Parts: sequence; structure tokens; C-alpha cells
Amino acid sequence: MSGNTERVNLWAVVAAVLVALAALICLDITLNIWITLERHQSIWPFPALYLCEVVVLTAGAAVVTGLNKPVAATLTWIATGALLGFIALALMSIGSYYLPVVLLMALAGIVHMYQNNRSFTRFVSWSAGGAAAQIALMLGILSLFA
Repeated sequence: MSGNTERVNLWAVVAAVLVALAALICLDITLNIWITLERHQSIWPFPALYLCEVVVLTAGAAVVTGLNKPVAATLTWIATGALLGFIALALMSIGSYYLPVVLLMALAGIVHMYQNNRSFTRFVSWSAGGAAAQIALMLGILSLFA
């Protein structure tokens, strides 16, 4: 092995796989919900905007994690919190379908935490902030159209 060969960090690969898997599962769940709902009613602008948002959140986290950017851990925890906020508000309808996505994202966040030797409370704080922002955004948008 030459001295110029960059060592692949196993934990970075594990985190990237977990977040990519979460993003793919999220896309699959979202497409199935979209197709099912669209048959019975118009879903634009709601819940279509929320469905697009959860896909963008997970895909964004997957891209940043796949590129192994330093901000990946923080963004993964913020996205996890935002998805938890979405689940909390949509629990009685479609929210529970996204629980596997949140679990994979949280697991990836824990891997990031271990990889970077960071504090758990710091990342939980980012996650709580993401959840609060998501809930405020959803309630704010709903109040505009109610």
C-alpha cells in the first residue's frame, strides 16, 4: 500500500450507508403515499409540500454524509429532529410510516457522534431544534391556509 493512499474511515462509510438507506426508504414511502392519496384527492399544496420536504431533508443529509463533510453530523441530527416533528404532527395519519427513516437517521447520527468523539447532548440539542423548527413551520403554514 503506498503512502499516498487515503485511508477509508469505516465509520464514515457506515454513516453514509445508513443515511442513504434512510433516504431511499423515505423516497419509497413518500411515493407510495403520494400515489395512494392522489387517486382520491388533490394533495397540492398539502400534504405534497410536506412530502417533498421529508424527501429533501433525507436526500440532503445523504449527500452531505456521502461527501463526508464535517457538517454532516449536525445536518443529520437536524434532519432527524425535523422528521420527528413531522411524525409528531402527522402521527394519526402518515407519520408513523416514517419511523424507520428516523431510526436509521438517528443511528447514523450516533455513528457520526462516535466517529467525531462528540457529546450526545450537543446532537440531541440540534435534533430538538430541528423538531421545533419543523413543528413551527408546519403550524405556521397551516395557519396561513386555514
